Amino acid sequence: MADPWPLVAGLALGLVPRLVFDGKGERRKSVAVLVWIFGAAVLLLRAVRTAPNDDEVFYLAQSWAARIGDTAGDLPMRSLVFRPFLLPPWPPSVALVAGRVATVIATVVSALAVMRLVRRAGVHPADAALAGALTLVWLTNGADGVVLRPEAFADAAVMLAVTLLIAPPARWRAGPATGAAFLVLTLAASISHRRLALVPLALGVRLWSLRGRPVRAELAWAAGGVAAGLLPSLLYIAWADSFASVWYWNWTFVTQHSWVRRGGLWIRFAMAPLLVGAVGTAAAVLDRRERSPVALMMAVFWLGSTALAIFVPFTLPYALGLWFALSIALAAWLASRFLPSPVSPAGRRVYAAAVGVLGLTPLLGRGVVRLVRSPPPVRSELALIDWLHESAAGGKVACVAPYHPIKAANAWRLWNAWWYCYLRNPAFNRELNPGLVDMLRSDTARIIEWDPWPEASGYRNVLDYAVINRFLSRPEAEVVSLGLRKDYRLVRWSGPLPERFGGGRFLVLRTVPLDARVVVLRDDRIAP
Repeated sequence: MADPWPLVAGLALGLVPRLVFDGKGERRKSVAVLVWIFGAAVLLLRAVRTAPNDDEVFYLAQSWAARIGDTAGDLPMRSLVFRPFLLPPWPPSVALVAGRVATVIATVVSALAVMRLVRRAGVHPADAALAGALTLVWLTNGADGVVLRPEAFADAAVMLAVTLLIAPPARWRAGPATGAAFLVLTLAASISHRRLALVPLALGVRLWSLRGRPVRAELAWAAGGVAAGLLPSLLYIAWADSFASVWYWNWTFVTQHSWVRRGGLWIRFAMAPLLVGAVGTAAAVLDRRERSPVALMMAVFWLGSTALAIFVPFTLPYALGLWFALSIALAAWLASRFLPSPVSPAGRRVYAAAVGVLGLTPLLGRGVVRLVRSPPPVRSELALIDWLHESAAGGKVACVAPYHPIKAANAWRLWNAWWYCYLRNPAFNRELNPGLVDMLRSDTARIIEWDPWPEASGYRNVLDYAVINRFLSRPEAEVVSLGLRKDYRLVRWSGPLPERFGGGRFLVLRTVPLDARVVVLRDDRIAP
């Protein structure tokens, strides 16, 4: 949404408040219905037309690697939550599609949870319906809520937990609702460790809501929920991993070697949700005349999610799903609290402009328009991933997501873009991949991606990577290239592909049968 015209169009809605209000100053219910329809349409459009993302391919491949003992150290639930998409004997492309379906469902669940929360806060029914629709819009367009990432499931789980704490079902007793909330919240933290701080925050919110009443039973339910949520991870570590490995890859590696620390503490918040979330939080905290306990607890969680976004490294928009949802929820409470029906003429303009900025602007954003006018070659990329799977035929591969067969063992550690593209420490690269040169000098890998991520990594090809990181000298790389020409053919995927992930070129063993899906290139192009 870098282009100014969607914002201008959103603000312009404030000039025609009759589109949002009827002649009596009452909110039009049809506005929420229209936003739900357009939000759902864009959600489906993005789910169908968004190209396979390197993250979702990597997380699926990582779960498969953990299943076969090829890797360790990841958060246990992060591997387990992707496992259902890999168990059926379908090709990788279908696993990706199934994951997209699950992510879409998780996004809708978060939007419905916002509706439930704000209704419990006493929000006007029309504002509550609109809040759910706007949450769907922002999760789809602001938090990339169609791409299969652990954050999508973690955020849906947190929203469910917050709803159970603040607005549990009427038939549930307080104890079971608290236990279920902390169970789900702990599972969310086990999927995405940036949510871990929300567990003590939720406990504080729950104890505050019980001030003056006995808390021993609630603490027992909360502890039971946390223990039940930790159990799958503990069992997994005892069976297939170690605490030392989990600690290394989730803390030591991130703080000492990962590129995410290079930029320091930074985060680019979307201004519209930031503004309404901050104003709503201030109003909920400072309004002592008609203080809403539900709004105050939502404000506390909003502050917690904002702090996590600032202080946890590598906070990109897709990690802000919870923050977007709570911002919209507070905006809905703010509108109902200070603009009761019927709304004054000045209030109608402010309300209509806010609806335009929060709803119309993201729907008119450049990303949505691009998907409509110039959709990426999704089918070609899915077909490439399936071809890699067929060609691997159960053997090892040296590929980097998103051009990775997912259901295959790895011949190197460089199948994550973090490691291949962004690690600039030659010594750590050599420590990370002690067997790289042996792989290049043998036929260990059935497929080697020739030029992954050239735009981001700066490497022309895998031999250039080996030279720059001092695995090989330039003369040694020339000798290795001769061996590669003997064992491999260099091919290019014949369908269209975006250039940012590479030119779709691969070294495949000469014993691998080829067909019209790839074009064989000259052997002399296998050179540093």
